[in-house]
Amino acid sequence: MIKLPHISSELTPWRWDVKAAHLLDPKGSGATLGDTRSYSAWIREFADQNKKTQASIWRAVSAGRIYRDLRDRLAKRGHRIPDLGQVPEGVSPECLELLEKISRVAPTEVVEPLELQVVAGEVPRRELRKLWEAYRPVLGGQTARGRNVVAPRFDPKDKEQVHSRLEADVVAALRQAGAAWCGCPAASLYELFLNTPPIRASRTESYALDAIAIVQPGLDDPVQLHGVEITSGLAGRPLDRRLKALSGVVEALWVALPADSSARAVKAWPEEVGVITAGMGGVVVVRPAVVCAPKPSAATESLMRNLLARALRR
Repeated sequence: MIKLPHISSELTPWRWDVKAAHLLDPKGSGATLGDTRSYSAWIREFADQNKKTQASIWRAVSAGRIYRDLRDRLAKRGHRIPDLGQVPEGVSPECLELLEKISRVAPTEVVEPLELQVVAGEVPRRELRKLWEAYRPVLGGQTARGRNVVAPRFDPKDKEQVHSRLEADVVAALRQAGAAWCGCPAASLYELFLNTPPIRASRTESYALDAIAIVQPGLDDPVQLHGVEITSGLAGRPLDRRLKALSGVVEALWVALPADSSARAVKAWPEEVGVITAGMGGVVVVRPAVVCAPKPSAATESLMRNLLARALRR
């Protein structure tokens, strides 16, 4: 029977990175661990002594591994960051987990600056969650759950993933740009929502926009809803019909194209619909949308209530 070392619970205050460094170095802690069951027992004992759940301890260990891998990658690029155990305040296990997920699917132009910001504790979890929300659909629901499961990554040979990532790049650019593309560069409020609820445009038609931006130009101004449809630029009757049906539900409608797309199809869409191109280089307004207050309707009221509930849960 393998005797596990006693683990002191007197390391205060609780720091996940200090504990992770300790647990990732069993030999340095005096342990001789011959199999996975022994290590699991050590984790269980550690959790009991520190009055933590085993799940939280395993999460710290996983985040520690991510941090060390990240530190090695940054070192190869000429950056020096602290060792595990000296991680800056604001760098949490959840931040590192989200960064690791994003790095498997987002472009290098997004990931590399983000890595430096995360290890410096400069990116709130809320912002990382929003970015992951944009890029998560690219993997089509694939996850890394399960033992010995290879974490899914972006496949540049998969046309569907390539198209989906272009759309995610559009969303990331819209978040980064703020409300300037809406015609409100100094807006007092700007929030972008994905996975929006279906909007009932008529008795028989309901449509879900790819994104909705809530914009308030000034503190005393009414809130505006800017609906966004993301497309490859191939205008067709279904999109044209959707745009016409939704024109009275939100204040402004926009078609967003990936940065490298052609905007030649702009004339195919209703004149009041704005057109933008967006990607890693930012957002370019090809044609501004006509902003007008929608007529009072059950569809608009229902949409506002839903977005308000989601905003309060963030």
